[in-house]
Amino acid sequence: MLWRKTCNSILLSGALTLPGSILADEGISDFSDAGKASPAAQDRAFEGKVHRLLDQLADSAARYVTVTRFGNTILITGEVKSSSDANVVDALVLAAAGIRRETPAGSVVMPGRDRVYNHLAVGASDPPMKVAKTNLLLAETMLELVDAGHPEVLDRAAMRMVAQDGVLYILGKPGDTERTRIKAMLMALPGVTGVSFYPE
Repeated sequence: MLWRKTCNSILLSGALTLPGSILADEGISDFSDAGKASPAAQDRAFEGKVHRLLDQLADSAARYVTVTRFGNTILITGEVKSSSDANVVDALVLAAAGIRRETPAGSVVMPGRDRVYNHLAVGASDPPMKVAKTNLLLAETMLELVDAGHPEVLDRAAMRMVAQDGVLYILGKPGDTERTRIKAMLMALPGVTGVSFYPE
């Protein structure tokens, strides 16, 4: 019980950090040196680079935007005020990754193996409250996974999980059987409306 309370405090304190305020670990904040680091460190370096660029946008257009990378998969989630802001964020992430969309309206980018999925919500009311609720759902979901015997959800090298409007996006390496079991468990949780996997 004490372990769960401690873990809960750690997860909530991390999850409630505002998107865009990522703290880069020493040694990986310079993206140019990331090729020498582990894949998880390279992912964090890319996220740090993108969030620094997002922070420079005028009028806080990307204040509630989060960019998550796991290997060759990049997810854009969060809230923006307008479709033009969404387009600016999208273009910035693509430029940072050095890739482009196959079609102008496409949701996936696949030159080579890179993939970008844009799940930004446009014109949402009360973005700070939505972001806080989303982060709380994500923290509670991670605790459920840990309690159910999936500690890999805490290992950035094994799995990443992102939430957006009640949908959980899981990036990682679980097999078909494991995905089915995880999806059934998560769909039973209050506030979860969908579960999508982006396997490597």
